[in-house]
Amino acid sequence: MSAGSIKVSVIMPVYNTARYLRSTLDAVLSQTLKDIELICVDDGSTDGSLEILNEYAGRDRRMKVFTQENQFAGAARNAGFAEAIGDYVIFWDSDDLFHEEALEKMYETIVRDEADVCICGGCWYIEERDWLLPNQGYLNMTRVPETKRPFNRDDIPDTILNFSGTSAWNKLYRRGYLLEEGLIFPPYRTYEDVCFSILSIALADRITVVDEELFYYRRGRVGSLIYTISQNPIDPALCWMDIYSVLSDRGITPKRSFDNMCVSSLAYAIRHYTDYKSVRQLFLFLKDKVFPLLWIKEHEEEDYYFVGWYNEFIRRVWEDKPEDFVVFLTTLSFEEMTDMDYRRKKAIMDRENYKERLIDQRERNSDLKERNLDLRNRYIDLRDRYNNILSVRMKRFICRLFGGNNDEGESEGDFDEP
Repeated sequence: MSAGSIKVSVIMPVYNTARYLRSTLDAVLSQTLKDIELICVDDGSTDGSLEILNEYAGRDRRMKVFTQENQFAGAARNAGFAEAIGDYVIFWDSDDLFHEEALEKMYETIVRDEADVCICGGCWYIEERDWLLPNQGYLNMTRVPETKRPFNRDDIPDTILNFSGTSAWNKLYRRGYLLEEGLIFPPYRTYEDVCFSILSIALADRITVVDEELFYYRRGRVGSLIYTISQNPIDPALCWMDIYSVLSDRGITPKRSFDNMCVSSLAYAIRHYTDYKSVRQLFLFLKDKVFPLLWIKEHEEEDYYFVGWYNEFIRRVWEDKPEDFVVFLTTLSFEEMTDMDYRRKKAIMDRENYKERLIDQRERNSDLKERNLDLRNRYIDLRDRYNNILSVRMKRFICRLFGGNNDEGESEGDFDEP
């Protein structure tokens, strides 16, 4: 196929995913957008993945297969990108699934809006139960301009890095944009997609979205890199230091957005570590190097961080010893973290409700005070009238008792008894 006829290059690193590879390749090659090329880079697989790739390439001329020694997903994606000739590129993984119209819908949108990047929503795919669970983290439309398309960091500085996830799977790029910015995946074993994705969004002048779940991330796969992340414990921190360096050099400083995504990403990483040594290594690196350099700190403004427990996580990094921090991590479940956020939001709501209740109570007290004053005045009036009546009756009684007359001529009828 000639360069001018290829609309989208799908770049796919492959490493020991033979169990899922056929379903993934079928999902790509059956896309309704036909003018595509599928570039697969086998990263030293040992489970028969390469044989499956060659089998499919022999049946579909749109597919190209390259091989390399195991250098991890970032290097494989870079190798595939170097071979791409499509107008647009997308980086899909070899164990995920995709809506059959995913490429067509994203391609039409990015062309229509003349954008550098197009982002779609996605789902978690739970294979054991065959469930598709929508995940707002891939595309949070509440943090995107309601009507403006395309948009960029100047339109939403507080959420530019937070409206989409840090994965590369749900982003279609104009190939010329990536070449112009010199964007490639860094040489990390893990978190290489975080660095690439964050920078690609932060630097883009024109971003658009497709508000549909078009890709399905296979959740909980044995062998997924996220479960071996502790083998390179400081990679996530190095990634965020790289991001900070590039953005600072370019004068791009969406500080609140950066802080939120940085803390979210690092907390996610360290909670997936499987041994104390790795946790301790990253913890000390954050405490001594990363947080001071990036000036990640607690904030008194209650809504600075989008999630309530971020402040607690940051405070622990600054103040705790490694062993205390590990206890914090191991005893604080996801539900408890969520509950912390719930309690923070509830406390804010309770304060607002308390203010409203206080105003209502003051108004009620004022009404009661007026009613009490009115009742007191009525009581005094009734008391005086009763005393007058009692005085007249006593005089009559005394006159009758001693046989006298009521010289004053007063009569009980002159008074209205209560």
